Amino acid sequence: LSLTGFVGILETKIVLAKEAYQNTTKSTLKDRDYWYKLLYKIANPVISNLATGTLVKNMPLVTSPTFDSRSPKVSYLEAVGRTYAGIAPWLALPDDNTEEGRLRKKMKTEAIIGLNNCFADNSSDQLVFTKDYQPIVDAAYLAQSFLRAPKALWQPLKPQTKQAIVNSFKSLRNRKPFKSNWLLFGSITEAFLLSIGEDVDKERLNEGIIKLNEWYKGDGWYGDGPNLAFDYYNSFVIHPMMVDTLAVLLKHKLL
Repeated sequence: LSLTGFVGILETKIVLAKEAYQNTTKSTLKDRDYWYKLLYKIANPVISNLATGTLVKNMPLVTSPTFDSRSPKVSYLEAVGRTYAGIAPWLALPDDNTEEGRLRKKMKTEAIIGLNNCFADNSSDQLVFTKDYQPIVDAAYLAQSFLRAPKALWQPLKPQTKQAIVNSFKSLRNRKPFKSNWLLFGSITEAFLLSIGEDVDKERLNEGIIKLNEWYKGDGWYGDGPNLAFDYYNSFVIHPMMVDTLAVLLKHKLL
């Protein structure tokens, strides 16, 4: 093969590589465009209604006639906690002038307004923390959202909102989590309180980490209690909440 022929082949390969890169970049941008729009579509009904004080008014409630014996009122905290935990990493991104950035800034603003609204005295969307066991779960997701995006979701809140949230989280201490992945809900809520300089329930803070390590089954799988549950809780609860809780403990030199 002559030098000229080799250069010709090399140039062809470079062109093909550039085209492949450009196609991959376009595909990646299309993927991101799809995902952030889907995220906004899913989260916006909760966030926008909370911002306008109409979550309780407009959110449809569907409960099981045979299984779900909880008070329907806990469903609003369930929606808020899980929605905020899901959008927190996205809201933590810096502002920019893209369409995505515009929607993100809008949702971040409404998310703060919504929290200020629902934790205000006599709010029509006031969340329930003091009854039932389910608030242990969904307070944890709200706490996780503050750990994931402190500058976006915690720091801009009104002082009275912050105090109301702290009081609500501490009100959960009169109920103990079940001996399952629920222990991490107590741990991460206390970890958040620790992260903002509040007093903590040390037993509640540590129990989730201790027990989940005891229940480790190998190959990245933790038991949901002493037994393995082959479901999505390892990915949705156990791993992310372990990581976020341990990060706080490590920062405060408690490991």
